[in-house]
Amino acid sequence: MFTADGRWTSIRDGKPWDISSTAYVIDAKADPPTIDLIYDVVARASATFQGTYKLNGDTLKIGSANPGTARPTAFESPKMSNVNLTVLRRVKK
Repeated sequence: MFTADGRWTSIRDGKPWDISSTAYVIDAKADPPTIDLIYDVVARASATFQGTYKLNGDTLKIGSANPGTARPTAFESPKMSNVNLTVLRRVKK
């Protein structure tokens, strides 16, 4: 879940993931648009996943690289790669 105040929450098994603080930064003018997902996992170091995103109606695709890996340029996650592909759909209230 992404909020307008620059925060995001990951939900697993119906419960918020154990993250102490999160943030995201987007650059909608980049080609392709970029997103950085920043988080501090409880009792662990901070990490940033650099990625690209595509918003189409109520569907958000994010291709992000594990920390220390170059920002991906395609929306794919080859097996055994350091790239994550996430597809989110807006839930209507």
